[in-house]
Amino acid sequence: MGRKGIRLLTLVMAACLLLSTMGVSVSADSVIEKVTATSTNEAVVMRRVGDVIFSADTQGAAVSSVTWTGSDGVVLTAADTFKKDVYTLVVTLKASPGYVFGSAAKGYLYGKSCEISVSDDGKTVSLRRNVDPPVWSPVIVKNPAADPPVDPGGRVSYSATANYASNHQWYIVSPDGKERLDLNSAVGRFPGTVFTDTGASLIIDKVSEDINGWKAMCRFWESTDTYFSDTDFAVIQVKVSAQTPTPEPTVEPTVEPTVEPTVEPEPTPEQTPAPEAAETPVPAPSETPAAAAAEPVAQLRAWRSNEGGHWHENAQGETSDLSEHSFVWSAANDKGEEQGVCSVCGYTTTRVSEAYTRQQLKGKLLIGLGVAVAVLMMLSLAAPRKKKKRRR
Repeated sequence: MGRKGIRLLTLVMAACLLLSTMGVSVSADSVIEKVTATSTNEAVVMRRVGDVIFSADTQGAAVSSVTWTGSDGVVLTAADTFKKDVYTLVVTLKASPGYVFGSAAKGYLYGKSCEISVSDDGKTVSLRRNVDPPVWSPVIVKNPAADPPVDPGGRVSYSATANYASNHQWYIVSPDGKERLDLNSAVGRFPGTVFTDTGASLIIDKVSEDINGWKAMCRFWESTDTYFSDTDFAVIQVKVSAQTPTPEPTVEPTVEPTVEPTVEPEPTPEQTPAPEAAETPVPAPSETPAAAAAEPVAQLRAWRSNEGGHWHENAQGETSDLSEHSFVWSAANDKGEEQGVCSVCGYTTTRVSEAYTRQQLKGKLLIGLGVAVAVLMMLSLAAPRKKKKRRR
């Protein structure tokens, strides 16, 4: 190849490098063969639809829409709450630039395989499956707190709230915990005292001294009235009037009469003293068995977590339910960073997108190639020309 040919080839290589650095793609789109979408919250009876947020757990894909349709064909809005029904869930995702969905791609929702439909151009995909929301026991959000002590005839009030609850009932519990009265029974137990359930709180008017030390509590039921949760106790405090002690009567001394000593006759040899009667043993009083302590109600505990996983921890510091995070990843930002949120405990972390990393590496390689081409061009232009020998 002549000198002009070498220069022409160098210029062509430089032009290709320039086009590459300007963003002209020279490679095919990455094909996505597995599509997974997960939600930060589970669809549960009494939970708002808008609280169940889906995101793609697949590199190069992002959620574009989510649709819940009831068995009656009505599409739920974000403000609606789930009921005991079978819903059809459709999650639509779109491919990020540089990606396409494969025609034979497999789809997964909530970690299980589902129906999948891929568009002709491979840019969008729809995941579909039926969901039967489970029923959870109500979760206590606010326990009743004790009011300061009040005078007899005064007023006290208590409030409590719970999630996933459709109805409730207030109770009055005795100090020893052996009696639990609903409000109708409490009226008969404490005549003159007025009990009012406002729906959000319990108000007790005209409290009597007899109710001092009793406790207020609330029980919440979920929509099917199968599971319930009880709040903590709030002690009812009434100022009891001090009672004046009654003085004990003075006991006058009594004179004991003088008793003449009696001389018992000595027994004759023929007489045999009667044997003393054996004392009848008195049976020891049997101990009354203590009332069995009520089994503690299982309380939901917050997840503890670190970068390695999440777990539950009880009051004694013992751990359970240890497992790895199940991250739901967001779409990458302009810096290639993706944010992951654990769908179980809410732990957050970040990572750099693989596509962004490949793009950065490609850019560095192109810059290196450009430098090499530039050096070759400079060497080629700077090379001395050989003088042709003239023929004599």
